[in-house]
Amino acid sequence: MSCFSYWISKLRTRPPSRLSGSSESRWATLIAVELPNDQNPLDPSFLVATLHVKEGIAGVGWFDGNGMAEEIFVNQSPHPQKVTLTVWDPRQCLRIVIRNVENKNASAGLISVDWIRINSLGFSSRKFANTRCGEGFFFDEAFSGQPAETLWNSWRKRKFGRGRRLQTLARLVHLAWDNCPGYREFWTSKGWHPSNLESLEDVHDIPIITKDAIKSNPKGFAIDDPNLLEFATSGTSGSPFTFKYTRLLSAAHQSAIAIATSYGDPQLLPWQQKALIIRRSVRGASATGAGGSLIVNAAAILDTDLLRQLVESYRPTLLFGWPSYMANIAQSLGERYQFRIAVVGSENVLAGQIAETRKIAKVVVPTYGLSEGAGFAIGCTNCGAYAELDTHGILSLRKRPDKLFDIVGTSFWSRGTLFISYNTGDTTFGPTEPCPHCPKGAFYFEAPRGRSHDFVLDKDRKQHALAMIVGAEGIVKLLKNVELFDFVQSTPGELLFRYVTSDRTVIDEASLLAQFRRILEDTFTVSCRYDERILDLRTRIFQNQKWTILKQRDF
Repeated sequence: MSCFSYWISKLRTRPPSRLSGSSESRWATLIAVELPNDQNPLDPSFLVATLHVKEGIAGVGWFDGNGMAEEIFVNQSPHPQKVTLTVWDPRQCLRIVIRNVENKNASAGLISVDWIRINSLGFSSRKFANTRCGEGFFFDEAFSGQPAETLWNSWRKRKFGRGRRLQTLARLVHLAWDNCPGYREFWTSKGWHPSNLESLEDVHDIPIITKDAIKSNPKGFAIDDPNLLEFATSGTSGSPFTFKYTRLLSAAHQSAIAIATSYGDPQLLPWQQKALIIRRSVRGASATGAGGSLIVNAAAILDTDLLRQLVESYRPTLLFGWPSYMANIAQSLGERYQFRIAVVGSENVLAGQIAETRKIAKVVVPTYGLSEGAGFAIGCTNCGAYAELDTHGILSLRKRPDKLFDIVGTSFWSRGTLFISYNTGDTTFGPTEPCPHCPKGAFYFEAPRGRSHDFVLDKDRKQHALAMIVGAEGIVKLLKNVELFDFVQSTPGELLFRYVTSDRTVIDEASLLAQFRRILEDTFTVSCRYDERILDLRTRIFQNQKWTILKQRDF
């Protein structure tokens, strides 16, 4: 294996700086190191940064000519830690940057930066060894001893009975009443008061809040805390939804996947799994090293040769990602590799997607969950019913005129923007009874649905998931003012993107088309048009649909 190092004493660096707790400190640069690309390797390689985060949380990322391509967060630790980023084209890597990612003090020191070419010995190298956990990591950070493990243990040992759920719910409701004027005014207008909550069943009487109501008054439905973080969803109604959160919500997400993993593969503990994670919003791929996580950009899974190389080097046991990507991964890997378990979610899961995933995984566990954390559930691998994660919140249903049911969720662990009796925007066919193989839960419902999972055809009639196209980071940023949008495809390889904005003005269409070209390259010809007529479609689509595919040429 070829390896060479850049030592910090020989590089242009900015020394670590102490930052104040003001809002201006967030994302402030602590260290920046230029990497002369004429010294970078030519082949796909691991960029290994050894650093010591003494205080706060640091983001370690590399930049190319378009900005940040990949970043991993590192928590403070008394010991130096290694962060491994996978750079597919090292010649494009211009610098590595360490920055503060919280509105708190941060301090970090960079010890060394190493390039290691990817090959079959890559992950057996001692350079990837870590001393904190001999069996490795689960996801991006240590799982053992963290809040995520506490929630996982609560589910596994059945420590969250009805009494504790009611106690947690009551505490959450009073927190909202005392700290969130939006909830207090909304509940008062509906004639509801926290004193009405006497039993767990009373949760169904809490007035249902909608996403639009929270978006119209974000401060009114969030705890007033300057240290909260922000997250923007890709948008289930055509525009992103920004909300506040704490690290506790991140732990809830991590533990939900750990629970699904334990349900589907009880022979291994979560931190014994090596994960391949498919995600959006980044251009590169990253890995935390032996026993850790290989994180691949969804738009890059079409690179068959590189995906095979990474998987064969890393040998992951767990596959986690959006179900609409699984066919691409199965096509890339073929019969060369099989995962112990695949956990798929964040979209409604179709039978065809499960079938594709089973080609490369022994067990497939579908999950239901939102970025907001307002509902988590695990799908049974036998009957397909979804079991509510009673450790994470409460799910209930409200019948609709079309005989479907709205999914209403209450998140126990959202401590920024609170989601209490929140209409998630997703629907289900209704409650159902568990089978003998179902995971244990307090409430069961049939396959959730909501977000569109139609595909578009490129010039070669190959299918592409719209989730991959619209979920890209650059496109999400450009759609912040878009109220509703859709795609019209009259022939394979041609796409018309139509949209209408909340203030009825035209967006930067040239930049949007440039982003489409960057993602789709020459596989599609894309045009866009402001068109208020798509508002008439609202009566024919679910409110939560992000897009609609029209079969006719134009409308």
